[in-house]
Amino acid sequence: MWERFASTLPALSEERLDNFKFTYQNVCLQEENRVFLKEKFMLDDTAINEFLTKAVEESIEEILRPVVDRSVTIALITTKELVLKDFAFDGDAGRISEASEHII
Repeated sequence: MWERFASTLPALSEERLDNFKFTYQNVCLQEENRVFLKEKFMLDDTAINEFLTKAVEESIEEILRPVVDRSVTIALITTKELVLKDFAFDGDAGRISEASEHII
């Protein structure tokens, strides 16, 4: 079934084709909604699947970006605190500087 649908798509990059395949296999659109999109917006199946693929990609990106940003911030703060704790009683500032360069 996927091969038949894929043959109707224009030339796409491998990554874009993988996104289409994922959407085709995992995102279900109820038939009445598909009919509504066809009638109301004059879309064919390819355009509907392209619309769904873009919606899934943007949703994942919208959710993922803040999660990754927060995780990176937590990791950096934790690393800084650990380095400061490990070298709290060390009188040699050069060792702290060298250790911080090794972390990055």
